[in-house]
Amino acid sequence: MANKELEGALPIIVANYARAFGVRVRMQGISAYTNGNTITIPRLDLSDPITSRMAYGYLAHESAHVRYSDFQATARVKRRFLLHTLANIIEDARIERLIGRQFVGVWENLELLRSNPNSGYEQFKARAPLMEPLQQLLAFVLYYTGAYCQRFKVLRPRAAFMLRLLRRRMDHATLGRICSLSLCVLDAKDTADSISIAKAIINTINADGVLAKGAPGNLELPPSARRRGRGGKKVLLRKFCDELSEAEARLKASTGGEASKVAPGADHAAAISSLEKEGLCARDDLGVFETGECRQGRPNFIESVASTARLRRELSARVRAFVENYGSSCSQGSRLNPYRLALAPVGETRVFRDRITRRDNSTSVHLLVDSSGSMLTFDDKRQLTRCEAACRCALSLALALEGISGIHSMCSFFPGSEHEVDVCLRDGQRASERQAYFDQVPRGSTPLAQAIWHAIGSAERTEAQRHIVIVISDGIPDSVEQARTAIAAAQSRGIEMFGIGISLEFIKSLIPNSVVIEDPSELLGAVFKMFEKALIPMEMAA
Repeated sequence: MANKELEGALPIIVANYARAFGVRVRMQGISAYTNGNTITIPRLDLSDPITSRMAYGYLAHESAHVRYSDFQATARVKRRFLLHTLANIIEDARIERLIGRQFVGVWENLELLRSNPNSGYEQFKARAPLMEPLQQLLAFVLYYTGAYCQRFKVLRPRAAFMLRLLRRRMDHATLGRICSLSLCVLDAKDTADSISIAKAIINTINADGVLAKGAPGNLELPPSARRRGRGGKKVLLRKFCDELSEAEARLKASTGGEASKVAPGADHAAAISSLEKEGLCARDDLGVFETGECRQGRPNFIESVASTARLRRELSARVRAFVENYGSSCSQGSRLNPYRLALAPVGETRVFRDRITRRDNSTSVHLLVDSSGSMLTFDDKRQLTRCEAACRCALSLALALEGISGIHSMCSFFPGSEHEVDVCLRDGQRASERQAYFDQVPRGSTPLAQAIWHAIGSAERTEAQRHIVIVISDGIPDSVEQARTAIAAAQSRGIEMFGIGISLEFIKSLIPNSVVIEDPSELLGAVFKMFEKALIPMEMAA
């Protein structure tokens, strides 16, 4: 994917990944982690394509764990630092290979995550010759499996470097056996197999005493043990095991028991957490990247908009006339090509020398309605709350557009009951059948950015030539910066943004094509007028 397509698109693509992988994803806080059900990524710079790609890679990696890993099996070896760390390295190679084969597009992002330029690998490389052999070995297995199991080319020189260091301190035959065992991950079927491979590598280290002091592979039995024959071998094995335990304890102390410090690229969560954008706070959290469904309100809510029938008919007639005149695509020209015209009976359509194609004018219209707590305010003589007026207005517009070919109408409320956004009307649904879901009550804050990202994603999934988003709000969004970023992303994708503010001019600073009304009773007329102006260009309306 090109950088220009990635720029500012992180919430959209993350939401698509979440749907494809079947997991919940939220952008919140300053740390990246997963609990097996929900994947959390920190507040990131949405305009940085490298950051975005690393976030996609982390999401793919953790989604692979959710799909393919047995968390209970991993938990059973968690207290054994060496086994747990080595098993995680093997398991990462296994699940990334699986997710890369099922979702081809994630491979490059996974490779970037492994080769994060800010991971500190150069500093690690400078210190590597002085490190414990056990740490060198873990780093080698990490890079070796990544290079030969996932085919990450960037890890090949890293694996070769660690192998050169190990050959100075370990028996070459033992290293060959460890390499062969590491590649058994290609045949591993589950997490239990990954743990078995890790145990086999540790048993090889124990059996050969590669961590013992002195020349590796040439250790002799003590005289007393040499006289006892087989019993002497047991003494030597215990000696090797003790040396491995001591090396493990030293490694655990030097890394603080954190796998992320064993080698750069060992802990993806740490890599993503380091990308947190400075200057943001809890108000800038985007929350869970999924939408809810509006709760059903009064079953007879449609009766509350009976007085708008005349306005709805007028708007519907004008929109229908526009669609009938300009909504279909055709070819026309002033000069015919006689040779191609002769082939018209067999399906040739390029019969004009100077063909002019008039494109389809199908349009999606997405109404985003603020249902925050401030919408509970009464402003007019009819004693309607702002939220009630906005709900009636949304239903009236949806009913006016119902059944018009080429018009895709949608409606969402923000915040939702349990999510940042609740969907009231999806593309293809009939407003008359969903009328009870337009009856919503005020609640919560004003997550405008999340609502706009949702609208962008909906527009990209809707087959239409034009996309119009109308925002109705009476307040300031939770995060002005995130709202501006989302609006800029929408406009860069050709989505036409319009706004209607209720008693507050602030919306004009976010969406230039906005109007402000002082009374909720003016809302319906303002929305109808704005939509008609947005849909029908002035030269066509004349």
